[in-house]
Amino acid sequence: MPTRPCRCRVCRDACLPLQGWHHPKIPIVHLQSQPESPVDPTQELQSSWRTIKQLQSLDPFKLSENSRFLCRAILKEIDCTKDWCYRGCFHCRKSVSRDGSEFWCSQCDPVNKKRKRPVLWYKLNAVVEDDTGTMNLVIFAEEAQQLIGVTAEELFKEITGDGGCTVPAAFSYLRGSTHTFQVAMDDWSSSIVVKWILNDNELTLVQHGGSVQSTVSSCNSQLMEEKMLILKPETELKTEDEAGAE
Repeated sequence: MPTRPCRCRVCRDACLPLQGWHHPKIPIVHLQSQPESPVDPTQELQSSWRTIKQLQSLDPFKLSENSRFLCRAILKEIDCTKDWCYRGCFHCRKSVSRDGSEFWCSQCDPVNKKRKRPVLWYKLNAVVEDDTGTMNLVIFAEEAQQLIGVTAEELFKEITGDGGCTVPAAFSYLRGSTHTFQVAMDDWSSSIVVKWILNDNELTLVQHGGSVQSTVSSCNSQLMEEKMLILKPETELKTEDEAGAE
């Protein structure tokens, strides 16, 4: 346990340093932090490429937050054994809860349980392969819409009006097509989820110095505007009970 320094003038200067006390005549040296070198977008892109075998060997506990990877693979088929769409919230895309004939979003309005008309969103279980193996990727909502070319509601109307077919013919057209997927591991299910599907122009842009994130953000904004134009009129429809209540 340290003791108090001697108070005499003779030995004060000698005692203070020994006891860990700061001497007023000893200058304090401030170390300057070294600035981090900027990340080269091209180098970042090259380091994010993974094969299917490498994606399958990822350890979720060793991944940094918001880790994203690029993988180029052939789409073999869309597995529809567990359906290919779901009823979700227009705003957050989460599955909606049902109370009789009414729907509400537990995330957007968990207290008031305001009735909302659900929207059909894609949830595709895509089987893809490359030279190293085969795996399943989950493709949601706008990302799947970009791949299919129409909204899930439009596609659902087509197949229900065509004899009740449960597997859309549009899925068969995708077999054998090659795509570049930006993927991430889901924290809850540990499944690999597609965050974006890059076409050849977007991939070229990224390879020439643009970042994946900026390219994705730009395309997402455009796709969101298209989604609003397509789905907003239908989300504003009210049920007969709501209309009567007003």
